[in-house]
Amino acid sequence: MESLADPFGDRVVTDYPPPPIEPLSDELLYPNSSSKVPDWKTLQSHLKREGKISKAHFVKLIKDASDIFKSEPNLLQFEEPLVMVGDIHGQLY
Repeated sequence: MESLADPFGDRVVTDYPPPPIEPLSDELLYPNSSSKVPDWKTLQSHLKREGKISKAHFVKLIKDASDIFKSEPNLLQFEEPLVMVGDIHGQLY
């Protein structure tokens, strides 16, 4: 993707590339048009460069993630003995 130009040459941080000009395109975000799964590496790289995504892409990503979270159980059953590591915030039933 093409980066923003620095017409006055006054960019303070010159060793870091400027952000992309355009938001991430459909072709880059969804390279396999038959799949609903975005290319997460391209998205991650674009956002790390302070790139933007369109409102439609943003809403679609949030909706798809919400659908995945809703389909997963919110309570897991485990057999004993069990070793739990980390903070469970008092949510042990």
